[in-house]
Amino acid sequence: MFLLFASLSVVLCFTTLYSNQKAESPYMATQIVSKPASEPTPIKRSKKVVCLTVPKTGTYLVEKAIKMITDIQGKKVFDLTTVRGKKDLSVVLREENNLLFIDHLLPDYDFLRDENSDEYIKIIQIRDPRDMVISQVHWMKKTEQWWMPLETIKKANQLSFEEHLSFVIGLPKEHYGAQFFYNQVLEWKKNPSVFICRFEDLVGPQGGGDRKIQEASIAALAKHIEYSLSDEKITYIADHLFGGTRTFRSGLIGQWKTVMNAEQMTLCQRMFGKQLIALGYAENEGEGSFVKSVILQLFSKHSEHIFVQSTASPRFLQIL
Repeated sequence: MFLLFASLSVVLCFTTLYSNQKAESPYMATQIVSKPASEPTPIKRSKKVVCLTVPKTGTYLVEKAIKMITDIQGKKVFDLTTVRGKKDLSVVLREENNLLFIDHLLPDYDFLRDENSDEYIKIIQIRDPRDMVISQVHWMKKTEQWWMPLETIKKANQLSFEEHLSFVIGLPKEHYGAQFFYNQVLEWKKNPSVFICRFEDLVGPQGGGDRKIQEASIAALAKHIEYSLSDEKITYIADHLFGGTRTFRSGLIGQWKTVMNAEQMTLCQRMFGKQLIALGYAENEGEGSFVKSVILQLFSKHSEHIFVQSTASPRFLQIL
């Protein structure tokens, strides 16, 4: 009897020990414990969004809008500036598992310009070139960084604001000025699968824009990247879109009207008048815009061969 009781005790202890080990097994835990309800569900999408922006046109604004539309986290955004010039960008786009890829509109991405497959959703961010160059001057004064030789930037930063602005307006193609970037935009615009997103439409009334146009722009951007938004979600995005981004300065549209002098406005017409017309910015000049558009066309015919003359001071010309 004693032996039978002892045997049963041993079996019971062994069974209890085995059961405890089984319950504590990491493998078994993954089978038993369900996924927490609060954990975000990964977005499963076959297409990748490639957003290329003209510098100083609201890169972080459109990135913020896309993040709010899709509810994606930062890890789903790939900053292509970290690999541009170091890796094959076509391979990076193909192999990296991200939803949004973002960079400036540089020739490195020409391989995507005429691409019409369903693999990529393409967005180009623009702004009135005249406001873009003003923002560029402030950026150069602050950081001494741009796509031109550092010595040229340092010399430009020694100029007065007015001289500096004239210098930036007249940048030739090899220095990636406004004329260069907006020529790029016109080429990309020929592809109907490319969505042109305007800063003026997206910024809203806090930046001098229109609320209805802002909401319509958000809805159009969402539709392009294949997301359906409720009216409530569009309202929420519009309410929280303005400001709060890394390089935000003022976010105002139409600053060129009060900042530029008459000679600088004329220089803009010479350098990128054709682009102003093609992208719908000539109409922002007020009354008589039709006549002005004709003048812009005449100026822009030889814009590639015209550089700063009337606005150029001796110090200004020495920079180049």
